[in-house]
Amino acid sequence: MKTKKSFLGSKLAVVAAVAGLLLGAASAQAQAPVPSSSTPSMIGGQVVGSGRFVIGATTGYPETQLRLIWGLSNKFDIGFTGGLSYGTNAIAGIRQRVGGDFQVPLRWTLATKPKFNVAIRAVPYFRIGQYEPAFGFGGVVGARFGIPLPKVFTLIVGFEQRLGFGSYGGQQVCTGFGCTTSNRFNFFDGASYAVFAIESFFKNKWFFNLEFDGGGYYGSNNAGGHGLFNAHVGFGVQLH
Repeated sequence: MKTKKSFLGSKLAVVAAVAGLLLGAASAQAQAPVPSSSTPSMIGGQVVGSGRFVIGATTGYPETQLRLIWGLSNKFDIGFTGGLSYGTNAIAGIRQRVGGDFQVPLRWTLATKPKFNVAIRAVPYFRIGQYEPAFGFGGVVGARFGIPLPKVFTLIVGFEQRLGFGSYGGQQVCTGFGCTTSNRFNFFDGASYAVFAIESFFKNKWFFNLEFDGGGYYGSNNAGGHGLFNAHVGFGVQLH
């Protein structure tokens, strides 16, 4: 337990340090108007815009990802994320310690009002790992609101629900007395969590964001009942 806590503490310290540098740079260098509800976002309620292509990355706990977003219209965009996950299943809400995480975020902006915007997200995912070994697939659905703040930041809040299927076990263990294979467990994998983030968009092409997710996950076959906490800092650039 101490090892897990110290590992989590070190990851969060790195996130906090990098976030401070990036957000400080965004504040000092911002040359964009005060954000409005129509300001594009990588993670919030406003899509990036028709024909725009954004590339970026995010890192923190429990994974590091490459992000691509393509604006198909002024109300809809599609993305792809691929990354390395390294969180523990007791905190991160994922079912492997080291593995790959692949997602296809779909986002629809439902409304752009003077003081806020709102979008719904649907995110199919597939994960594979080296923990016993494990794999999982499913989807995330939810809503995110963007609320422009003074200066250069937009506040993003939301709620999301994950529904999926997971499997782990089946690992062969060999000792001096022979080899045995553990049972494989298949389970329903669900999670509910709130989203809190801030994001900056400046010079009409750069994005910086800091996101926290908190909640819990549940599932069948003794797979639920743990907390979920994610913390990531990200950046992106609009290529056109």
